[in-house]
Amino acid sequence: MKLRCAIVDDEPLALSLLESYVNKTPFLELAGKYSSAVQAACPWYPPTDFRGFQYSDPEQCAASPESLLLGKNVMRHPEEALACCPVSFVTKAAPPFLIIHGEDDHTVPFGQGEELHDELEKAGCDVTLLSIEDADHADLHFFQKEVWDEICAFFRAKL
Repeated sequence: MKLRCAIVDDEPLALSLLESYVNKTPFLELAGKYSSAVQAACPWYPPTDFRGFQYSDPEQCAASPESLLLGKNVMRHPEEALACCPVSFVTKAAPPFLIIHGEDDHTVPFGQGEELHDELEKAGCDVTLLSIEDADHADLHFFQKEVWDEICAFFRAKL
């Protein structure tokens, strides 16, 4: 009896090496191999730079989700905050992005989505920012047919 297995990795060399191993192992049967590399991304109202959240003072910031995630006060440790933010990891190798953000977001400021868009664009990446007029964070504006049509068209084109 053979054990059916699948190989998943984001590195082509690793996929090839594992496939070779499975093919040489008598009790294994390769059911498929798949890349786990991200091929397209569609973040909604993404927090992209913790330093961009406005707090009146360091004490208020200390209790913020960003500071709690970092384990340090973002206002008092801005360099460390930036080092763990998505905008710090933008490279030319990024997959295509469709960033969706409400222009009236009171939870994650619209500027967060704009900043990620601008950094990706600066790196030469395929990126689109879909700004939704009058939309707050996760409100009904995001669930309109036109928005879903844009999302579906993006994935059809990129995948």
